Formats: sequence, C-alpha cells, structure tokens
Amino acid sequence: MASLCFDIGGTNIKYGVVSDGNMLMRGKVYTPITDCKNSIPAKVVSISKSIIKDSGELIDGIGISSAGQIDHVSGRVLFATKNLPGYTGTPFKDIVQSTFKLPCEVDNDVNAAAIGEQAFGAAKGENNFLLINIGTGIGGAIMLENRLVRGIMGSAGEIGHMIIQQGGLPCTCGMYGCFEQYASTGALLRDYFRLTKLMIDGEELLDRVNQKEHFAVMVYEKFLDNLATGLAGLVHIFDPGLIIIGGGISQIGKPLVSDIQSRLKRIIMPSFQAHTVLKTSKLVNDAPLIGMAVNLQQLKEKNLL
Repeated sequence: MASLCFDIGGTNIKYGVVSDGNMLMRGKVYTPITDCKNSIPAKVVSISKSIIKDSGELIDGIGISSAGQIDHVSGRVLFATKNLPGYTGTPFKDIVQSTFKLPCEVDNDVNAAAIGEQAFGAAKGENNFLLINIGTGIGGAIMLENRLVRGIMGSAGEIGHMIIQQGGLPCTCGMYGCFEQYASTGALLRDYFRLTKLMIDGEELLDRVNQKEHFAVMVYEKFLDNLATGLAGLVHIFDPGLIIIGGGISQIGKPLVSDIQSRLKRIIMPSFQAHTVLKTSKLVNDAPLIGMAVNLQQLKEKNLL
C-alpha cells in the first residue's frame, strides 16, 4: 500500500505517491494565490481524485505538509503569512476526509521534512537534530530525544521569525527584523538586486560568487554572517549536535554548508564546537512528502487512524 502526499508551498504544490520511503510518482503544479482557503484545498482534491482513480486501492491515506503554522491534531491551518492570502483557518483534514473517506494527516512542511530525514535521509539514526530550510523564507523543525518539539499550539520551530534586529526590515508575518529577512535565499537575492538591479536566481548568484564578482561576494558574505549568527543562538539553546540545511540553495554551486560551518565554529562556545555538525538534506524536495507518508504509517501501526 502507499500514501498520497502533498507539500504546499508559496510557489508550488508538490505531490507524489510514496511507499516505504520510495517515490512511486511525483508531480507539481503552481499554488493558487487568491482565495487560498478554498482554492488550495480544491486543487488538492482535484489532483487526489485523478490519482486515486488511476491507482485503484493502492492509496490508503493522504498526507499534507504545508507552509504556515499547522494544528497537526485538527489538521487546520492556524496562521499563514501574506504569501498565501486567506489561507489561515483552512480545515484541510475535514475537507479531505469527508471527500475521500481515507485517513488524512496534516503537518507543517518542515516538521514533515524532519520526519522524512530521520527515517530515510541525513538524520537517519539520530534522535537529536535541527532542520533549517532556506528558501524564500526560513523554516525550522526541532527534534529532541526522538520527539518533535511542537509547543503548546503546535507552532514551535518558527525560527525564521526570531527577531534578530529590533525595528529591522518588515516581514510577511507582520513583524520587523525577522531572521528570514536577513538570512534566507529571498534576502540574499533581494540584497543583490538592490545593489545591481539584476534579478537572478540562487544558482546564478552562487556562480557569480565563484567567479568572485564583487557585489555577489559582498551579499553572500553578509548572508553567511547573518545565518551563522542565528544558528549560533539555536545551538546554544538546543544543543542539537546535528543541523541539517535544506532548501534549493544548499544543493547548488558553492559548498554552502562548509561556508556556514566555518563561521559557526568561530562564534559558538568552545564546548559546543566539536560535536556540532552541519549536513545538507539528503531527501531535498521529497523530504516533506516522504515524512508525511512515514507519519501516516506510524499512526496506523499505533492504531491511531
């Protein structure tokens, strides 16, 4: 049997059929950007109907990972930024279960990625680690003593919204000075555009860094310093030992992890240096999909579905 899983981001909805950590099929569509409370579930339902029709009885559950703060118990979106207008309050689990009569689980995308990486990826065999996903913003998941740290409302791990500069740059969450406004791929490309008026992607920017182009090197060095500063605080609070860096920028061009590691070691206390290790994500874009399939399987084994 297999799970049909979705990963809902600000740009794309990725989906796939997963069995025992293997992607049997995958696809993606653009994420609707208007009336998201209705349009995104409608898109998920439409794709699900098509895949379930073709797969017969192969699909025994539907897993949904999503950007935003997610109540994983009720399967509802607690809060989403302006990147997904009107998305807050979406009752995903109710919609899917009432439509398909199949078990459905919903979780934050980075929490799902952490579950996937622990089961089949860069954190296999590890009980303590921090996953940081660097993209347009920054997402995080904290695994301590083999348990996800979720917090009272299930919203723990919003490390992209740590305030690192009081009264700093405005963020899509409505606050000012958030970590992701200084240390995300989005921030890196924004700063380069401000200096050059050139709109490029992360791969091209890292190519320009490798070519020692002045403005590219300038913004990249600033980005690394900001990223290492935020990670240092997290290391001192959680002592995770392992930090997994995810997001497209971690997989292309210049070796980002070694650049971060060298800076991080200089600014964390000596007692943390020897056992704090950084790795890149092994599952990359498949991590949330595989994580939701693992989540569904674990709940079935405990007879909780």
